[in-house]
Amino acid sequence: MKRIKLGFLFLIAIGTIMLVGCSKEVTNINGGIEARYLPQIQADIKEIVGDFEPYGSMYIERTPLIKFVVAIAHPNEKTELLKKRLAETIPPELIRYRDVEYSVSELKARSMEITKKWDYYGELGADIQDIFVDEIKNNVGVTVTVISDQANQAFLSQYGDKVSIVINPPTDFSMTGYVVKRDEKRVLIVNNIAKDYGSTGGIKEYYDAVWVSGIAEKVELGQRVLVWFNGPIAESYPAQGQSDKVAILPSLKHDNAVLTEEEVIRKALASKEAANVQAFVVIAINFDEKSAAWTIRYKDGFISENAVEQELLIAE
Repeated sequence: MKRIKLGFLFLIAIGTIMLVGCSKEVTNINGGIEARYLPQIQADIKEIVGDFEPYGSMYIERTPLIKFVVAIAHPNEKTELLKKRLAETIPPELIRYRDVEYSVSELKARSMEITKKWDYYGELGADIQDIFVDEIKNNVGVTVTVISDQANQAFLSQYGDKVSIVINPPTDFSMTGYVVKRDEKRVLIVNNIAKDYGSTGGIKEYYDAVWVSGIAEKVELGQRVLVWFNGPIAESYPAQGQSDKVAILPSLKHDNAVLTEEEVIRKALASKEAANVQAFVVIAINFDEKSAAWTIRYKDGFISENAVEQELLIAE
């Protein structure tokens, strides 16, 4: 008799929502159902199973009416007893069971494993912001502001659909470039892609260059980075800005070479030829297997017009 009454009340709730057609009414009704039944479900789980995380997960979905979802990864006698108990205490229209591959305990272990590799994926070009257990997708979510193809491929090869990448690009002003100079508190970042302002009477070949404070201890000379600025950029050349967030982009390494491109650039920056270059612009880097030597082509971005392209050989 009790079960009939509960089901009848739920049907009244549905009818009320259909008549009112208001999201506020849905919210109020869902809130009442959650307050009434969630503590009972939690008590049943604790009494029969104890810690449910090794077996699966329980979460709430609203589409728009509330349902309590019990996801089971490792069924056994305890989970079967739990189903029987919930059939006695919870109206059937309020609960849904689903079979999943991983328990919350397994997902948490995987998220911890990825967390330990945070720096590794960062070196590959993933600016990770958050790692979380996604009970609905039954995998681990990784939120990034930017991710390189190399980092994305690493996630796919190691985890496949066990991990989902969520890209949440920043809205702040940012730039990509090479770290070409540094002092105690700042680094100079120069973009290697030229901008053409000739149509408006400006410079036809302009390379962004910014002295950046706040990230000097996080980067090294020769690295290609993506940096986000907070606050205004001082108009000068090079410009001046402040940042507290930077992503180190992957440094390419040719199959038969010992050095990486980052190391080649670092050697070039330390050469006597580059000593008087004020804004070192990396035009191109090539490796010749026969001579086992690198060629780096560069310009001085500080020279506003007709900057001469220079070439430098770097031995392995």
